[in-house]
Amino acid sequence: MSAGAVLGRLADGIGFRFRRASEGIREADLGFRPAADCMSLAELMEHILDLPTWVGQSVGVQLPKAVNGPLSDWLTHIGQMLSWRRIARAPAAQADVFRGTPPRG
Repeated sequence: MSAGAVLGRLADGIGFRFRRASEGIREADLGFRPAADCMSLAELMEHILDLPTWVGQSVGVQLPKAVNGPLSDWLTHIGQMLSWRRIARAPAAQADVFRGTPPRG
């Protein structure tokens, strides 16, 4: 198993989780923020979409820098999206992230 293969699988998992976390978000929910000092859902999504640039800048740098930075940040922020959607009473459909299967129905 190579470092590239591990990063590739991690990126696939992040993409799957982000798609499921962002799927079905209504325009009205994009401005939701759980507290005044938090990013809104829209700002959080924009930040998440900026992270691939940081990963691209990490190419050629030792693996722990890329994993400890943007890749870990992605997972944290996707979890925030899911939590904030639940708080806003607009939860994402349940997917099986361990098997990579989308929600049923």
